[in-house]
Amino acid sequence: MTLGIEIAVALRDLYPADWKREKFSDLLANRDTFQRLQKGDTADSIVRSWDKGLEEFRKRRARYLLY
Repeated sequence: MTLGIEIAVALRDLYPADWKREKFSDLLANRDTFQRLQKGDTADSIVRSWDKGLEEFRKRRARYLLY
């Protein structure tokens, strides 16, 4: 996922008029991430924005892991 964001940021920066960002939104299926890409956030800051949700998921998931 991180590589995909890195590529998207590079395409946005290198080809701002040519790259069709709307198509990338369909792949992401995450409005917040797409909005961050649109407003010019770095790939690193986009990926770090997922940390809180990922940690919450890991905590919920932990009680269901058997091993």
